Amino acid sequence: MKILSSKINWMEKCDNNPSFEMDVDKLPPGEDYRWKKYPTSGGAMYVSDNMEFVKFFVQTGDHNGYAGRKFDIIMEDGSTVTLVGPWSSNSSAVRDITGIDCVECSLLETEGDYPRLRYHGLNIRADVARSICESEDAHLIDLQGGINIGRMSESYRSYNVPSMDSEVLVKPRIDNQTKEIRIKNYMTGEWV
Repeated sequence: MKILSSKINWMEKCDNNPSFEMDVDKLPPGEDYRWKKYPTSGGAMYVSDNMEFVKFFVQTGDHNGYAGRKFDIIMEDGSTVTLVGPWSSNSSAVRDITGIDCVECSLLETEGDYPRLRYHGLNIRADVARSICESEDAHLIDLQGGINIGRMSESYRSYNVPSMDSEVLVKPRIDNQTKEIRIKNYMTGEWV
């Protein structure tokens, strides 16, 4: 897989949070991914983070996800596991369960089975996201457990963070009851 371009879609004309977009030539075939199992209270989360992308499934007892479709995955030890009707999840849940930092991303595969079709619901590792942010003078910020994208811009709401020299400007997801914001500077890895 070759990354052809990457950018942040700032969603300037709507109220959505900014998002990452990448164009690649072709996604790696499924057999290139290696998976690890993380037990959860209702089953298990299966995660592959051995490439730029983080892929995951959540296997529960009901087997109704993806319309009951079967997925054969290759584990880190080389064994094969068949997941029946697993569910998807989100990057915040992946981080809470596994400790792996990742960020949602949409992807355009230019030479794959469906060229020019943009895939949503994919994730990129936080270190890949950081490199995109550096090229756009942006920052990854942890808001209420979910990683978001922030930058210095008048169109974004301002939050003064006492331990920072300047303001962090983001489109936040704030807990309506507590009004609290947790912020982590993913450029340095420090909580601010």
